[in-house]
Amino acid sequence: MRVKLCRHCGYQLPGKAKKCPWCKSQIKKRTPLFIAMLAVLVSPLIGAWALHNTLSVPSLSAKLPPPEAVKVSKERPPVAKRQTGLSTLYVQGRIVNLRRNPFLTSQTVWKLKKGEQLVEVNRSGNWIQVQQKNAERRAGWVHASLVSKVNISPSKPHSEREAYKKFRESYHRFNAEIKRSKGMTFFKDLEYLKPGMIQITATDILLSAPRKYKEKYLRTLMKMWQEERKNSLPAAIKIVDATGRLRLQETRTN
Repeated sequence: MRVKLCRHCGYQLPGKAKKCPWCKSQIKKRTPLFIAMLAVLVSPLIGAWALHNTLSVPSLSAKLPPPEAVKVSKERPPVAKRQTGLSTLYVQGRIVNLRRNPFLTSQTVWKLKKGEQLVEVNRSGNWIQVQQKNAERRAGWVHASLVSKVNISPSKPHSEREAYKKFRESYHRFNAEIKRSKGMTFFKDLEYLKPGMIQITATDILLSAPRKYKEKYLRTLMKMWQEERKNSLPAAIKIVDATGRLRLQETRTN
């Protein structure tokens, strides 16, 4: 049951009392006409308040991006796809970088050699996640263009005659480059003595130079000779003077 209280003193009023028994104030009843007049006065204020909120607060639909914006948004990097069957790959390049992540700027984990066997694990775009088949079992990413499913057998080693022929061409280019840059000739005759060993006649200009310079040029010639022989051992180079006397020698046996 609803309880009526006096608006002046708060005293609980009887059911049909017209005057407060405590403060003697008249009790005014709100007739339907009074309520209608109150509604007419208040409704414009409520409408103005609602219109103000509608204009100042953006709708939820305005926050959602249009469908075109979703299509133009930046694509996510490709997700690595797990391979169901592990396949064997072979390194094609002479030296291939095994990287920590599938990016060219990523850190290099290891240097892979040509013909080395790898196990394919995952793929991400043009990159393949692999693992070495040897005891090291290192894992990383390589570019797909640097590996193949076909084992590339190493080329047959050149014969000693072919190696010497190619070295002789490199030797003459090297000697001409020295003459062009320094205006002097350091080497003259080149002779093949036996498998792995060659003899070069040096000029007095080189033989009179400090020992460190003579050894520097000798090491360069040895590197050229080994490259043409596919690093076959043993390899030796003798440097002699015009009389045939041995002046310098370098030998590689291991």
